[in-house]
Amino acid sequence: MEQLVNSLQNLEKVKEHLRHYSCEVHPIVRERSEEKRPELAELALIYNLLHKLSMSMEKDLEGLATHLSAQSYPTDSETTDESLSDREKQVLHLLAKGCSYNDAAAMMGCTPSTIQTYVKRIYKKLNVHSRSEAVFEAANLGIINLNT
Repeated sequence: MEQLVNSLQNLEKVKEHLRHYSCEVHPIVRERSEEKRPELAELALIYNLLHKLSMSMEKDLEGLATHLSAQSYPTDSETTDESLSDREKQVLHLLAKGCSYNDAAAMMGCTPSTIQTYVKRIYKKLNVHSRSEAVFEAANLGIINLNT
């Protein structure tokens, strides 16, 4: 859901730039291009290309906005596409408690590289890139309880 909000905010920023261009830059360029000086003719050509690009971008942005609003994002109550295994949940719980890979490996009776493999799988399944993101996402999805 946060990704949707960020995407829509970025979309609004781009739209604001386009509005600025069309409201402030457009009249200035049009006025200057009517002075019939050779360098201004080149400027007018560039302006026309930018104006066409602007119109094309507006259409693309509208399509993007439609796509983003129609895209489904998992809610807090939904689980991820791939459920975490019991061992992955156990690793995640230990990471949430602040255990290092070595500590987690000792507690689970395996090697630190095995823990690293579990962590990679957890990151992929939760679509995250760090320990804190994984813990946060797992808590939001109800996979782990941070109060225990």
